Amino acid sequence: VRAPLATGIWDTLVTFDYPDDDYYLFIKPPALWVHPSGDSILIIRDIRILDATKGLDSRASLHAWNMRTRSFEWTRFDYDPDGKSGNEQPVVEDNRLYIGGLNRVYCLDLMTGAT
Repeated sequence: VRAPLATGIWDTLVTFDYPDDDYYLFIKPPALWVHPSGDSILIIRDIRILDATKGLDSRASLHAWNMRTRSFEWTRFDYDPDGKSGNEQPVVEDNRLYIGGLNRVYCLDLMTGAT
C-alpha cells in the first residue's frame, strides 16, 4: 500500500494470492528500479516458510511490479534453491539486481528477470 502525503488516502498497489498450503508469507521491503522507459518498478521479495511443525522448508521469490501499469513485469519463483533470501536490502545498479541468498549472491537482469 501507499498513501500520498497530500491526500493521506491509502491505495493498495498489489495483493499476493498464494494457495493455502501451510506456508507463512513474509514480504520484505521493496527496492526501487527506474526502468529505461521511466517507469518506477518495485522489486518485491517474498519468503514463504512452512509451518515449523511440518518441517523447515522455505521458498524465496522476486517480483518486478510496475507502478504505472499496475502489473508484473516478471516473477522469479524459488530463485534460490535453498529457499533463502538475505535480510540485506538488494542493490540495484545498471539495470541489474544484486541480492543475497543463503550462501550466494545473485545478479539478475532487471529487464528480463534472468540470473
